[in-house]
Amino acid sequence: MPAFQWFVTPCRESADRLRQHCRAIARRMQDNEGSAIDAYIGLSVLQIIGGPEERARAAERRRELDWIQKQSAALMSDKASTAIAGLADYFRLFGEQGELPAMRHVLKANGVPVMPPDGWTTGPDSP
Repeated sequence: MPAFQWFVTPCRESADRLRQHCRAIARRMQDNEGSAIDAYIGLSVLQIIGGPEERARAAERRRELDWIQKQSAALMSDKASTAIAGLADYFRLFGEQGELPAMRHVLKANGVPVMPPDGWTTGPDSP
């Protein structure tokens, strides 16, 4: 994404103090609840330049985000999406708390777990 190249490109080749700064920024981005794309970019950077613990955390965060995205997309692509429980609050929550809390609210309102089940992995055939 062009808007993030100023951050991602130098961080890939970083060392020493710059790498420390890049990792700190990426950790904050990965934990961002306001925007899924910011979180994905942060965790992608950590998967490249992070230490072992950061890479493990990034992999788990990606699994969580993939679950939320996939379940939300399936729910909201339903032809009767206007009847989805919690949809009326979605945009208010998005504006007040962020994209991920809004998605979790809709999932909970429809009885969909907000965390992936044990053993769930991202893939084209994953529910």
